[in-house]
Amino acid sequence: MVECDEVLGGGAIQHRETQGHESSLFQSYFDDKLEYWTGGSASGFHHVEATDEEPILYCVKGTQKGLRMTQLPLKKGSLNHGDSFILYASTSSVWIWHGKSANPDEKAKAGSLGEKMCTHGTAVVLDDGDDDDAIDFWKYLGSGEIAEADDKDQTVESFVPILYRLRQGGEPEQVSKAAAQVKIRFGKADPPIDKNLLVEDEMLLLDAGWELFLWMGKDVQRTEKLQAMTQAEAFSKKDARTMNLPLTLVKSGWESSDFMSHFG
Repeated sequence: MVECDEVLGGGAIQHRETQGHESSLFQSYFDDKLEYWTGGSASGFHHVEATDEEPILYCVKGTQKGLRMTQLPLKKGSLNHGDSFILYASTSSVWIWHGKSANPDEKAKAGSLGEKMCTHGTAVVLDDGDDDDAIDFWKYLGSGEIAEADDKDQTVESFVPILYRLRQGGEPEQVSKAAAQVKIRFGKADPPIDKNLLVEDEMLLLDAGWELFLWMGKDVQRTEKLQAMTQAEAFSKKDARTMNLPLTLVKSGWESSDFMSHFG
């Protein structure tokens, strides 16, 4: 990380993204409509091109703020009651299945995508419980149990942001003074954290609820820089909420508007 940063003259902003937990910035490059496909090619791993011989099951999940389409194993156990699904068998055989708790955004997107896939006919729309009208649909998925709905469609809308100081050989130390009174509303802290806490000879970690920022002061020692990302990764792994959050390295003088929106 540090070597790459030095080669690029210190101007690059580095981001860590994990599948299923992408930041709003990353999602914006895909028009907020991410699609996940299994990897590989015809001569290597699993081939992903849709064909008549290889039916494919997709899950459409999220809200209008960020919808994702993910390819899943072709089995009944891949379904759940909280999302919408598309089963593609051929250009004339496409089913759209809505879980009983699927939200309107998921239903609308699955319907739109399913109709586009069905280029030689009309996609069949099924609701959770329509077993009598879905005999052909279930033939592809076999037996098994449909999973219950989860609560992962919505992103965090309020959180107490906390600013930490990273110390060599020690645990992160909380430095934001009024964290208990600070609330994030629609991505901003109100009242903001004091920007005077951004001291040039320190590495600071901001936990903003749905994203982590690692801030690097201009006068930080190289040994501290080398350890900082490892410390930030270790911090994120201590809690289930932070484990897969996007992590952005921000350098003094190159702060993004998202980062600075938490300070005043």
